[in-house]
Amino acid sequence: MGTAYYNLKKYKEAKEVWEKGLVFMPTDLMVKKNLFEFIYDNPDVPQDLRQVSPFIEKFLRR
Repeated sequence: MGTAYYNLKKYKEAKEVWEKGLVFMPTDLMVKKNLFEFIYDNPDVPQDLRQVSPFIEKFLRR
């Protein structure tokens, strides 16, 4: 679902879906990869959406 939102340039929705997926599946490497590659480290995404929330931070330990 996150990928579909991303392809539609609905970055906020993609981020929300991937972050929820991370909460439910914290060891899923694909969810983490998608968040970093397509949201957090992507200069095409607005700066405010590239911020990691404090709640999600604990799930992202690389």
